Amino acid sequence: MKKTTTEFDSQMALKLSRFCYMFERKDAICIYHALGISPIYFSKDFLPMFNALLHEKGKRADIYALSPLKQEDTADLLSKLEAKKFIVVDDDEDSRQLHNFQIKYIGKPSVGLMYLLVTDSCNLACSYCYIKNNMPKDHCFTQMTPDCAAQAILFFSRQLALSGVQDPLVIFYGGEPLLNMPALTAAIETIEKLKNSGALPHAIRTSVVTNGTLVTPEKARFFKSHNISVSVSIDGPEMLTASLRLQGKNTLYHEILKGFEILKNEGVDLGVSCTLNDASVEQFDAILEWVSAQKVTNVGFNIVRPIPPFTVSPEYPDKVADALIRGYESLNTQGIHEDRMGRKVKAFAEGKPYPYDCAGCGNQIVVTPQGKVGLCAGFLGTGKYFVTDINDTAFDHRTDSTFMLWSRRSPLVTKECLTCPAIAVCGGGCPYSAEINKGNLQAVDDIFCAHAKKTLEYLIWSLHARLH
Repeated sequence: MKKTTTEFDSQMALKLSRFCYMFERKDAICIYHALGISPIYFSKDFLPMFNALLHEKGKRADIYALSPLKQEDTADLLSKLEAKKFIVVDDDEDSRQLHNFQIKYIGKPSVGLMYLLVTDSCNLACSYCYIKNNMPKDHCFTQMTPDCAAQAILFFSRQLALSGVQDPLVIFYGGEPLLNMPALTAAIETIEKLKNSGALPHAIRTSVVTNGTLVTPEKARFFKSHNISVSVSIDGPEMLTASLRLQGKNTLYHEILKGFEILKNEGVDLGVSCTLNDASVEQFDAILEWVSAQKVTNVGFNIVRPIPPFTVSPEYPDKVADALIRGYESLNTQGIHEDRMGRKVKAFAEGKPYPYDCAGCGNQIVVTPQGKVGLCAGFLGTGKYFVTDINDTAFDHRTDSTFMLWSRRSPLVTKECLTCPAIAVCGGGCPYSAEINKGNLQAVDDIFCAHAKKTLEYLIWSLHARLH
């Protein structure tokens, strides 16, 4: 039987797990277990003891001497730290723990989300559009037929039957999806039909991501009547949105706002999708003020993808990380959910590892206007990672080699991430950005890396503040 800490010989060496990290602030320290997502707080009086445990093996008698507690209380503390895997006997314990996490979370594709690209055309030309910026110059823009849209829903239903996901989501995407209402309508009609027959779960959700310029009262009423949520892509106040999305054409901004107001007036479940670049983070307070004034219940701040020719400054990673934290704090007090920070807050609060930030890592399919099926809309122009089509009735994403490849892209298996305290709350960022900018799907997304690390430290100390 394995010995407990209280049974260790006084000369036996003790050490913290290699997944433990120490954070310091003012008169407190936090010992944080990265895999367990477990913070434990101590006064600075414990600093010598934990420095000995963290940086080198310390004999039990030495630890007693460094502890501000009585020997009996120190022994009890060490016993509890061992039980929580903060203290390990040897490196094999850490290796076994990591292996167990990898077995549980990695390499298990489970489709529950579909991006249906009813068109790859768009009536705008946003400078940072990651889809447009990776398209060949001779790309032929097309629209999905209604029959193709219906077949795509059938394909999705077959994949859901394999994955067993009971709360799936269909996102109508593009391009600008409102350029092709016939295909969008056909897909919704097919979803309703399959729900009634039991071929799709009744909890299935649908959402449209639109730039808002083509919204009409008729379309808004259609979304409302079918419980379709809508996310309007708008980057804040007029000057910012016009410069980032509209090539300075301010008249189009008013078309976006007009569509936004129509959706709001019709009672559509409405949110804002706001992409942040260098100019945005410099004027972030104005964006927060604008979002607050819209009276929406949810907003998604998007970290821009620097896909050439679009670029960001070297300071952007740190600045956007700080902006996201400020945005979460500000909007949370108003009851507005911010999705990107919200995912990390949820993982931290529940202590449940968050292996992927991108659903493309084995949990989604993307269907092109021609009916091809892949994992990421960013590769629409090149066709890479599109592995089959909607007529393939034998396709099984759980065993497909490309889905398996993407489902193994996670900080939990990336060598550079194994020594990062944010390993279990990061999610790894954008595979597409990693491949385009570094030539390797498995590479670290540097911008997202800064966001994950800063967010973790914020969560650790905000919890400490609430506890005290």
